[in-house]
Amino acid sequence: MHCRSSLIVVSCVLVATACTRSTGKVSNPQPTTTAPTTQPKADNDWLNRTYQLSCDDISDKPIPVTLQNGQGTAGPNNGYDRWEVAIDARAAGSFDGLGSGTAVMFSCSPQPSNFVLQEVQIFHEDGNYVGRLRPLNPLPSGLSLPPVYNHDAFSVHNGLLNTGVWYYAGSDSHASGPSIPATLHWRWDGRQFVPNSQGQPSGRAEPCVLRSSWSCPPPPHG
Repeated sequence: MHCRSSLIVVSCVLVATACTRSTGKVSNPQPTTTAPTTQPKADNDWLNRTYQLSCDDISDKPIPVTLQNGQGTAGPNNGYDRWEVAIDARAAGSFDGLGSGTAVMFSCSPQPSNFVLQEVQIFHEDGNYVGRLRPLNPLPSGLSLPPVYNHDAFSVHNGLLNTGVWYYAGSDSHASGPSIPATLHWRWDGRQFVPNSQGQPSGRAEPCVLRSSWSCPPPPHG
């Protein structure tokens, strides 16, 4: 993972190479059903277009952000002077029940602040907006900071959107970043994207063992 000032009300993430013991159960995140307006382009140039972002619900409603080469700045909103926005990852493929589409992962840093948030939106093949993933909840037994999407583990496979996630253990800190890796598999249910099922990391500190809709990604390099 790469570092920014912080991530989803968290600081610069320095992920560990092994799983941290945790017995907490992960709350089942519920995606939003509210669809902001987008401006699709015929060539689907994802890096150069205007998006509507709420920056992980820090804004009461989505605001327009025009990106050039995958980066852009929005004006004052909700007490912040500006928002610095960038595309961290994209994943294209065929979603069961929806057809071909593209998922886009954004990072968003309200300024002045010392944190970065994330938002994931899904679009039809023609560029029209489908929906977004709701913010993830922290582990009940972990640090009370939202988890962080892993931009290196973001893909569409077997009809599902697969998102690598790092969760904070109780022994983690704001400065060290989260240390519990997992993958959530999202499916389209006809109205919104929902996790395949509710998962729970096992309490083992050796190679990560995850259950239900969870799988353990390889540890980061470097």
